[in-house]
Amino acid sequence: MKKIISLLLTLFTLITGFAFSTTAFSADDGDVLYQDDCLVKVEPSFKGELIIKDGTVKIEEQAFKGCKEITKIHIPASLTEIYTQEYDYCESLKEISADKDNSAYLSIDGVLYSKDGETVIKYPRAKKSDVYTVSSAVKAIGDGAFSFSSIKKVIIPANVKTIGVHAFSYSNVASVKLKSGINAVEQLAFVNCKNLRSVKVPKSVKTIGYGAFGCYECSRYKDDSDPVLYKRHLEGAWFDDDFKVCNYAHNKFTLYGYRKSAAERYSYGGFDENDEDGEYSYLVNFTPLDFAKPNVKITGKKGKIKIRYQKVKGADGFQVAYKKKGAKAWKNKTFKSKRKVTKTLRKLKKGKYSVKARAYYYVSNRHIIYGKWTKLKTVKVK
Repeated sequence: MKKIISLLLTLFTLITGFAFSTTAFSADDGDVLYQDDCLVKVEPSFKGELIIKDGTVKIEEQAFKGCKEITKIHIPASLTEIYTQEYDYCESLKEISADKDNSAYLSIDGVLYSKDGETVIKYPRAKKSDVYTVSSAVKAIGDGAFSFSSIKKVIIPANVKTIGVHAFSYSNVASVKLKSGINAVEQLAFVNCKNLRSVKVPKSVKTIGYGAFGCYECSRYKDDSDPVLYKRHLEGAWFDDDFKVCNYAHNKFTLYGYRKSAAERYSYGGFDENDEDGEYSYLVNFTPLDFAKPNVKITGKKGKIKIRYQKVKGADGFQVAYKKKGAKAWKNKTFKSKRKVTKTLRKLKKGKYSVKARAYYYVSNRHIIYGKWTKLKTVKVK
């Protein structure tokens, strides 16, 4: 028994001795922990430029956690494995450079690309640029490539085929131009982009992953125990974690696209069009670009407004919005009709009214998609 215990202690000493001999904090490395060929951890107190030492092959997950003051990272020729989201911890990162002999990565103007230049790997979080045009050689925007970045506008060329998971999530992007040629927008690609209010999706996009657009953190309030919140829920409001109305929720975002497209499907069911309760989908507004505005003639009469509606191809009906001069809120009236028809808004008070109309169609028994509004028409009710 003593021999066995002695043997185990010897083995433990050898193993731990080897582990500690290959692990080191070094002042010369700026409080950076390496183990064998792996960068394991950078101390949160690290400031300035981080030059990863030669021989490092990979960066461990969460190695940069808490490192808010790293401003530049240099990648050696040996490094070939990077967990992309690591850079999101680096709030002050303005530049990523790579050794010219690195076989996996390439740096262009401080932005990290794959060696062949076909994939954007990472745009530094603190790099300042109002507009960024992705290189014409790029075929894919990598996972998390622009997440948390301060970029405001991105122009994506036609040869890009895929926008990756979390590609722009939590970024400041307010304008994205997607050109025809893109095939897929992966899950959570533009989620929680507070400044992004709309995106035009070309016909070439066949797949949009769940939560790609809109707000991931807000939700509906279906508990009727709080009558005030439940009333707002019935009115279509979404709430954040503090039960405050979310100002950049799904219903504040609009996708412009085409009928029977991935954009249309995403708008009414996210990744799962059979999800009737919206539990796992991220609903957004959708405006079809190939759906005509209705041709309507609007006239004011005594106590009423008449609307003569011409049939719109593919429409199931039309909606009229109207308000009296000086009123803040619009009133809506929806009419179901697949043919030419005249409808009347009755019991109206005297005065001037602003009126507009738009056609709609059903994509399921539970969801209506509206086209664009006509120009405002002012009529007088006697």
